[in-house]
Parts: sequence; structure tokens; C-alpha cells
Amino acid sequence: MRFYFTLIYLLGSTFALFGQKDYGYYGNKAIVQLEGLANYPFFSNVLVNDVTGEPSYKRSGDKLVETKDRFNYGFRGTIGYAVKRNTAILFEVGQDFSNAGSESNSITDVSGYSYQISKHELLNVVTTSFIPKIEFATSKSLLPMGIGHQIGFGIANSKIIEKDYTYEIESYDSFTGNFGYETVKYSDSKSDVDPINFANLTSIKKYVLMYALSVRTPLSKSLLLNYGVRYTLNFGKNSGINTNSGNDYYTSAAIQTVSRHRLGSIINANVGLCYTF
Repeated sequence: MRFYFTLIYLLGSTFALFGQKDYGYYGNKAIVQLEGLANYPFFSNVLVNDVTGEPSYKRSGDKLVETKDRFNYGFRGTIGYAVKRNTAILFEVGQDFSNAGSESNSITDVSGYSYQISKHELLNVVTTSFIPKIEFATSKSLLPMGIGHQIGFGIANSKIIEKDYTYEIESYDSFTGNFGYETVKYSDSKSDVDPINFANLTSIKKYVLMYALSVRTPLSKSLLLNYGVRYTLNFGKNSGINTNSGNDYYTSAAIQTVSRHRLGSIINANVGLCYTF
């Protein structure tokens, strides 16, 4: 009998919590949110150009010219529920598209000759994140409407996109004593050089700690405009390469570059739509 009383009490408490009508936007507590975000990678540019002394390059015809990464962007999808007037729980899935400058490094090809990679086109990076979050606001708030503060902790997996990157190699002719420069593409049959061994790359896994200031402005009884700013801290080991892959010094250096790039991706502005029901 005591078990049944306890069960009735728990069920009653649950329905009382989620059945209240004094919170939620027009009584709507569930959240489905889609948003885009973008940033100017100031910190990444500083880390690459100022700390390492390595400029970034972009393709211009058949040549590489010095540049900086000007714009990164991404998308977020979020579901959630306002459990109280000023508290909501959410789960976010996101994808970011960014660029990371690669360093100059030496490499030995399959025939045993050594080359210097003097320039390399910006690496294209895609990052997928999964972040549970909690949102809180002042006691007089009415989530999901209004200003909220979000804190989340999750994981992010980054991957260098395989494509025909353009890069410049510097070789030394021991017979003539001359240095030679050649601009090639990854797929060109005229070169044995494979600067990034994509076959041995795995995801670069990081933990993500985030804080976001979110503002939702009503557009209708069920639709809100969402906008704000978020701060993220990416940390963890520099994984991303199969350690049994042999001579992958340049590949390892590319992983280090992307890892630093993720560390420097700190601030993003976001805007999107939130549907409540």
C-alpha cells in the first residue's frame, strides 16, 4: 500500500510540475530551434600568423597567394523544454565549416626523396558537435521567451576535408646544387608528394564548454526570432591520426594546426528561428 501512495505522489508531483499553466510562452514549453552562426576568426589568425610566423595561403589560378581566413560559419539545431518559468533543458547538434592554415614542413615521398612544403592552401575543416545545455533566466522570466543564459558541455569532432589542395614544394638537386620550386595539386600525377595522408586521418575529438547569451523575440504566438552570442572553449588531446601510419610528419603537423584553430574559435554571433508548442 505504501508503494502505491508513493507512486501516486510521484505521478501527481510530475503532472503538477509539467501541467502548470503559469509559465511557458502562451503555455508553450517545448522548443525546436534552427539557427546559423558566423565569426571572424581573429584569434586563429593571430595564432597562425603571429605565434607560428606561418602565413596562410589561398589559390589564385595556378598560384598560391598570402591571405587570412576571413569568415567561418555554421548551423545549429536545438530541441528543448522549459521545465520552469526560468529554467529549460536543451540538446544541441551543430556543424561548423572553417579554414585552417597549414604550416611549412618537410616530407619524404615513397621514393625516398625529401621535399620541403613551402606553401599550402588553407585546409577546409568541418566540425560536428553534440552539446546538452541548461538555460536559466531571472525568476520573473517566461522561457522560452526573453533573455536566457545557456551553459553546456559536450563533444566536437573535427575533420580535414579531403580535396585537391594546391601546395608548393621546394626540392634540392644534389647534382646541380640548385633549389627548385613547383606548385602542384594533390591529385597531380606528376608529383609523388602526398603532403596529407587522408587515408590515415580520423576525427580530431575535443570537449566543448560553452556559454551563450540568448534572446528570443516574439514574431507570433508560436514563432520567435532567436539571436545572441556564444563563447566556446575547446580542449582535449590532439587526436586525429593513426599512430601506425608510418611517415606522416606533415599530416601530424596539419592536425596540430587544426587543433590550434579549434582552440582559437572562441566567439560566435548567431541568429535563427525558434518554434514553440
